[in-house]
Amino acid sequence: MISYSAMRLEEVWRAYMLFVQKEREVYKDNLLLLDNGDILQGQPCAYYYNYIDTISPHLAAEVLNYMQYDAGNMGNHDVETGRAVFDRWAGDCKFPILGANIIDTATGKTHFKPYEVLERDGVKIVVLGMITPAIPVWLSEDLWKGLRFDDMEETARKWMKIIREKKRSLIW
Repeated sequence: MISYSAMRLEEVWRAYMLFVQKEREVYKDNLLLLDNGDILQGQPCAYYYNYIDTISPHLAAEVLNYMQYDAGNMGNHDVETGRAVFDRWAGDCKFPILGANIIDTATGKTHFKPYEVLERDGVKIVVLGMITPAIPVWLSEDLWKGLRFDDMEETARKWMKIIREKKRSLIW
C-alpha cells in the first residue's frame, strides 16, 4: 500500500503511475482502469488547467490518457468547475466519460455516454456511470445549466433493461 500523506503531488502521481505499470505487467490486457470522478478539484495543477490555461489539453485528461484508462465517471466536484471546464476535460479524454443520469434538457438525451462495454478474456463487463442527483441542491445552476440529474435507481433500471435487450439481440 502506498502512503500518500507525506508526498508532494508529483510524487503521488509518479507513485500511482508506477503502481499502474506494475499492475499492467501482472494483469496485461485484463487490467481495468476506471475513474469515478472528482478529478477536477483539489489540486493546484487541476485549477491551472481549469481556469488559467484553457487552450492546452487538460492535464487530468492527459495523465489518464497516458495511463490508458478504460472509462471515467462524472463526480459532483467535477460539476463544480462549470460546464465549460468539465465538457472541455471530457473532450480531451481518449476514453468515454460516463453519466447515464446526466440529461441534456434541450434534447432529453444523456449528456455523456451512459455506459461502456469492456471485454476481458472473453467476458463482457458493462460499466454504467452515474452521478448523485443532489447536484441541483448542492450547486448553483449556472454551473450545470441545461442539464438535469435523474434518480439513480430509476436510471439504473432503465439502462439495465436496455443493456439486457442489446445482449439478447447480439448487438455486442
